[in-house]
Amino acid sequence: EAFADADLDVSYDVVAAVGDESDRIFEVAAERDCDHLFLSGRRRSPTGKALFGDRTQRALLNFDGPVTVILGDGA
Repeated sequence: EAFADADLDVSYDVVAAVGDESDRIFEVAAERDCDHLFLSGRRRSPTGKALFGDRTQRALLNFDGPVTVILGDGA
């Protein structure tokens, strides 16, 4: 929903995968030959805003291409 709400003009697939989330993000991206990674996140408390979640931070640091994080309202 975050991608649709952001009104982005991109083609994307929503993928469900089993396994370690961090590893699977990179595996699926490689399988699909992705050159740009889009992740959804949630808004955090003022203290939590200083850090992304572990999976998001790992993607930002290790993906060989741009990573866009779209923040939702969180629940």
